[in-house]
Amino acid sequence: MAIVMQVTQDQYDYINADEPNLLFMAGRRYGKSHSIKCRMLKNSMMEPGHRSLYVTPFGHFADEIFKEMIADKYLMKRVRKIEKQPMRKIIFNNGSVIAFMMFDDPEKLRGFKYHSVYFDEIQKLESTKGRDAFMNVLVPIVMDYSGTISISGQYRGKNCWWYKMFEENKDNPDYRRWECPSWEGWLFHELGEKHPQIQRMKQTLTKAQYEQEIACIPTANQNAAFRPEDIVTCTRGEISGKIEGHEYVVGCDLGRTVDPSFWVVMDLNTATVVHSEERPLGERHEIGAQKLKMLCKKYNNCECFIDTTGGATGGKKVSIDSYLKFYRQKLGNLRSVQMQMKNKNRLMENLILAIENGEISIPEKNTKLLEQIEDYEVKVDNWGNAHYSNGIAEHDDGVVALALAYEGYRISSYG
Repeated sequence: MAIVMQVTQDQYDYINADEPNLLFMAGRRYGKSHSIKCRMLKNSMMEPGHRSLYVTPFGHFADEIFKEMIADKYLMKRVRKIEKQPMRKIIFNNGSVIAFMMFDDPEKLRGFKYHSVYFDEIQKLESTKGRDAFMNVLVPIVMDYSGTISISGQYRGKNCWWYKMFEENKDNPDYRRWECPSWEGWLFHELGEKHPQIQRMKQTLTKAQYEQEIACIPTANQNAAFRPEDIVTCTRGEISGKIEGHEYVVGCDLGRTVDPSFWVVMDLNTATVVHSEERPLGERHEIGAQKLKMLCKKYNNCECFIDTTGGATGGKKVSIDSYLKFYRQKLGNLRSVQMQMKNKNRLMENLILAIENGEISIPEKNTKLLEQIEDYEVKVDNWGNAHYSNGIAEHDDGVVALALAYEGYRISSYG
């Protein structure tokens, strides 16, 4: 069976790539899904018995590709059987199989073996739990055949794990990636970025949306709570340590087993972060309280703003006082803050505005804190409510601690 198709050079290279780890990032309407279908078909036709698995975060993505393929009357001449339950499958006359699945319950895939796995629309994979499931379930699926893992979709900022994984392996011959803006696809390539449809999208989308969904820029994230250029502006100064005569405040997001605690110390005279640290995961509160007391003492017995929600209970249903009592006993200058949605949104909006206005200085040595700020996301639901979260990042405790420290700064400055 001959496969005839119009493709760009990048599409052709992807379809025929031999590397076991592929990353195909492309803007809207570039032809990414077409490329994946062609690659799966090529392998199925040319390698009898080849087993491919197409996976996406949402069922309708997988269903759409499945329906497009079985609607091809020429392809169906080579198909022996179509299965829709319990998993959609196209079974070819030569024994090759293409299976389609939603990545809602990765455990269902344990024990399966495939030559190729395609994870499409990776940017929709919301959490680090999804990343862990990808690494622990999908990657082992191809191990027996020394097969191929293909990741496709778009970036969500330079700290998204698939960007990091391929950036760290950019010199590894087993890894290959493509970054294709929409205008380089077959539909727009003659006029490129000047194509009327591309220009229309540039005018109607936000800058962040355009850079992520059309231009395929790795640093772009349309859900980012903090603009990259504002973070760059605030990344300045040096960690100077305690200065006599200055006043300080500590922001503390308490955690234990789910998330670690995180502390941020801010100089009230300069609005500069002078210290930030992520505490060990699982640290007992009586120990954390003693360490926090020492930190506050170091910075002129400063006031401490503590978030008393989240993972501080270690996942157990206990009263707040059961762990907060340790901090109350050790810290004489403590304010507990409940981070329910309304209050959290207020603190985050204040922090976003402060970073946007360049009011805060964060020395670049605060690496973990800055990474969390870069990854922090906000989404607005159908009722207009903003929901702030760590998005694809592993934790957001540093951002919460910074927001609490800035709250202390605002109170000291404006009352």
